Amino acid sequence: LKIDKSFVNAAGTDAIIGPIAEHIVTLSHSLGVSALAEGIETAEQARRFRDLDVSLAQGYFFGPPMPLSALMARMEKPTRF
Repeated sequence: LKIDKSFVNAAGTDAIIGPIAEHIVTLSHSLGVSALAEGIETAEQARRFRDLDVSLAQGYFFGPPMPLSALMARMEKPTRF
């Protein structure tokens, strides 16, 4: 399940949609499917979703959009979020 950037940004805040990301993660775990956090831009967001046991994430925190050749070069040195 892909967690939209708007929910990622609101997670951990007092915004009315703040808890939705956590509910999506809970739903993904109960269904036995992976969750993908979209739009991770800060270390705090990465930490929050890692703590929620989300193993897939994308966003500028990890790197900007890039050509396939640059991605392949980067994949030779994988990192964990």
